[in-house]
Amino acid sequence: MNFLKRILIVLILTFNFSNVFSQNSLNSLNVISSNIAYFFEKPSQFGVSYERVLDQVRSNDISQFSFKLGVYKILDVEKENQYIYRGVNISNDEAKQFNGFLIEPSFKYYFGWGSPFGTYFSILGSYTNYEEVYTDVTDENNNYNSRYSSYGRGLLVGHQFIIGNSISIELGLGYLVEDINLEISRNQNSPINIKTGNDGLKINTSIGFIF
Repeated sequence: MNFLKRILIVLILTFNFSNVFSQNSLNSLNVISSNIAYFFEKPSQFGVSYERVLDQVRSNDISQFSFKLGVYKILDVEKENQYIYRGVNISNDEAKQFNGFLIEPSFKYYFGWGSPFGTYFSILGSYTNYEEVYTDVTDENNNYNSRYSSYGRGLLVGHQFIIGNSISIELGLGYLVEDINLEISRNQNSPINIKTGNDGLKINTSIGFIF
């Protein structure tokens, strides 16, 4: 997807869900949201998260807990300039194709009254699985298929705002550690397995709807 298409998808989702879930926020125990930062990652991801308050106690002195589960589809293509014809770069618009999914569960602890809104601390996990297919139109010996899978765990601190009676904005920053398994196959050769790890900042920039 290009940049404009991703922006359009966000706007359409915002309009549709706001009509469905426009209710009184004071009685809301559920949030459906989407991390819009994932639209612009490589590979691109799109999907939704569902958050549910686990305890319904409303008190100025008692913080509250919630569980959040995100399910995202990984679906993207990446073009590449693969040869030059009469001085012009010829590209393959689908040189790399990505297809898979991401699952993100998390437990959130809110530091004040009014969950699921306010400042929170979160323990999170992730499971990612996708296939990458690379096609070189000039030399098929460069073609490959790779299977990427990873398990992640981390911590995050954030704040979820409420706008009006139906819209939520969530901003969070944390740290995620991942164990990665990569399997690469070229032509008829036996696959190569690579086990590695990765760690870094985790950013949450979600827009959602409460009900």
